[in-house]
Amino acid sequence: MDPQLEALAEELQKRQKTAGAPAAPSTGSATKPDVLAVQESGCGVLNASNKAKDFLKAVLTVPEGEVEAVRSDCDAQLLLNITLAQPSKISSIRVAAPEAASAPSTIKLYVNKSGLSFDDVEDLAPTQELTLQGAAGELKLNFVKFQNVSSLTVFIEGNQGDEEATMLSRFHLVGVPIHTTNMNDLKKGG
Repeated sequence: MDPQLEALAEELQKRQKTAGAPAAPSTGSATKPDVLAVQESGCGVLNASNKAKDFLKAVLTVPEGEVEAVRSDCDAQLLLNITLAQPSKISSIRVAAPEAASAPSTIKLYVNKSGLSFDDVEDLAPTQELTLQGAAGELKLNFVKFQNVSSLTVFIEGNQGDEEATMLSRFHLVGVPIHTTNMNDLKKGG
């Protein structure tokens, strides 16, 4: 069991004994949304002109700051496949590009549909479609549709200035991990 969880459970039991009344059940997570960790081996990008894996890793994980942008190759479309380190609730995404003209315009998100191709996303309805205005922004997601996300496919259709290439210097997923119980960690009682 998680040491922090054990300490919290002990503290709760102490308070129950001293108060003589049962404690109220928890109504939610007190965890503040933050940039979610990704599983590097499960991430990739299609139609990128630069070393996609290295650049995508930086775009997904480097804190706010300058990194070399992922740049589309033969047209303005990009397709990102992102695998999260653990299932999570995603509340928003932070997107940035070096300049507004090359920044993504329409962003389509597909939850838990890994391995999609450009042909697949053309025919499949997205979980949510977003529009970015300007070179950077934090885009809020429909909370109900992003409650248990293990992977996310991101289809960027084009850019704001009808440029030949779309550029992406940051794409952070903001949310909280879902803490699951590993059954192997439980001890048999008796």
